[in-house]
Amino acid sequence: MLAIQAIPLSLSILWRYVMVFPVLVIGLFLYGFLGGLLGFVIGLIIPAASVILMIAISASSGIIPVMVGTRFGFASQQIMPSAGYKKLILPSIVYGATEALAVAVLLVPTTGLLAITVMPDVTDLTGEGVADLLNGSFGASLSGLSIVAVVAICAIRASILVPIASASLGRDPDDRAYTPFRHFGESFWSLFALVLLSYVGIAVIYTVISLALAFSSFGTVIADGLIELAEMIEGTAPWRAIWPVIAVIALYIVIGFWALSVQCAGGVLVYLRLRDTAPAHPAAVQPNPRNTSKATSQSGPLMNAEDLRALRKSREQGNH
Repeated sequence: MLAIQAIPLSLSILWRYVMVFPVLVIGLFLYGFLGGLLGFVIGLIIPAASVILMIAISASSGIIPVMVGTRFGFASQQIMPSAGYKKLILPSIVYGATEALAVAVLLVPTTGLLAITVMPDVTDLTGEGVADLLNGSFGASLSGLSIVAVVAICAIRASILVPIASASLGRDPDDRAYTPFRHFGESFWSLFALVLLSYVGIAVIYTVISLALAFSSFGTVIADGLIELAEMIEGTAPWRAIWPVIAVIALYIVIGFWALSVQCAGGVLVYLRLRDTAPAHPAAVQPNPRNTSKATSQSGPLMNAEDLRALRKSREQGNH
């Protein structure tokens, strides 16, 4: 059910991604450059702090596009954030570090066990020896490790999508100020299936496109273009726009953003579901006892939680 609702919303997010793609790329480049420069300066004083900072910047760079895409999802629903883009940096670092740490905790022991049990038996590193290794127990273990990695990545991303939605909007579903990690793991199985679908879907689409190119005459054009691109990088050919290669790269980028849009859409939909079912903020529902009689006499009966939610939605729609 969530996937059926997320697909249309993901398209609304996708076209916004396409429109701001150059700005997003430049912003991420500047973020990484300035972060790297800061890390270098700090590293001159405290080397360990520099390493931590670089890891945080690297991890957060993968979450910032999710934050931005989630904002696009809310914008398509005429819901505006209460926090500026600068306030997305700290939550991106926190959730990026959480995602990286969780995946590392799950994969490092598994990888270490694989290395301890299999690698001592590896003596032949020739092409034939590697082929035999991949076809044997090592290949099966490597496939199992890949599955564990995919499951781990999907699980942690599904767990933080709703907190990311709250951070991108600057407030929790019940209109409280944003609380880190609130609703962590909310609607886990639905979001896990959606995230898995996005990753599997993108892999299938990429494979189909690659096979279609390989078995078509256009594939030869792309291959020649890639060879020319390599020559341009080496300086043996003049620079020019190779439009077939550019078109294929753009297509792959759009598909990648679509997979990300599906995840963002899932986080937005679960957030909205929580907002529609959550009681209103206690401070808004329960007035100050000293002012109860005065407020009742001047403004009529006190509004309940349902009335407050309806009023909030009407205001959001009226502003847009």
